[in-house]
Amino acid sequence: MTLSFHKKRGEDSEQLCHWSMYFIKPEYRNLSIGRRLFDKTLEELGETNSFWYGVETMWHKYAKHYGGDKYADWRLFTTYGNCADIKLENMDPVDTSLEIKNWRQVPFDQICAFDISVTAGVNRITYLWKPLTTLIL
Repeated sequence: MTLSFHKKRGEDSEQLCHWSMYFIKPEYRNLSIGRRLFDKTLEELGETNSFWYGVETMWHKYAKHYGGDKYADWRLFTTYGNCADIKLENMDPVDTSLEIKNWRQVPFDQICAFDISVTAGVNRITYLWKPLTTLIL
């Protein structure tokens, strides 16, 4: 079993914990090991704000047990598009400093710096390294 997490305190923010991996090998599932590991981690975190990623097949189970299956009356909509189809002239207001690039043209350190800026300062460089460098090559 594996659980890794990263605690971070921003300059002007509360401490935040990011769970980046939580995995129980299939042969050890259905023994409540995952739940005990989860409970112990929550106990150690105390009141620290946290967020984590969950695989589609498992997050519902934990959300129901821990009360994370409650939703606000608003919905988050996810849309997908090909960046090449974005026409800057259709954006209002048009920011002439914007430039659309193929992601392969952006240096890895700049991708990581942007990622850190949108994840409350969580450094996911190790997490991003393999998929991005594999795709870049």
